[in-house]
Amino acid sequence: MGQVDAIDLVTLVVEDQDRAIDFYVDKVGLNLVQDEAYGEGERWVEVAPPGSRTKITLKTPEMFEDEEARHRRALVGASPQVTLLVDDCWGIYDRLREDGVRFDDEPVDLPWGTSVTARDPSGNQVVFTQEASG
Repeated sequence: MGQVDAIDLVTLVVEDQDRAIDFYVDKVGLNLVQDEAYGEGERWVEVAPPGSRTKITLKTPEMFEDEEARHRRALVGASPQVTLLVDDCWGIYDRLREDGVRFDDEPVDLPWGTSVTARDPSGNQVVFTQEASG
């Protein structure tokens, strides 16, 4: 009764939605769930891992009200990090690095799995994590 069922939507503030779509869909491999006109000259863009109920909306600062837009502009490149589970952390690191994606470091093996942090075109952190086996 009255409990949370799932995370529906996470918002990332990006400078350019087309560059963000190129990164998250064409490079990372997420699905483009929605890309529609929104308001006056804006777009509502959602991406998600295949089969996931949780989506990421890619919004520009201009999509917020005046005062909030100023606050959101400060979040470009500083939105809360998104962590994506992957089946092969080193594999995605190699593939995306060859495709020009910028990483903060190389994958690191930790007790809970292997992890590496990349940056989307706006500078937001995207962490790729492979859970430890066994």
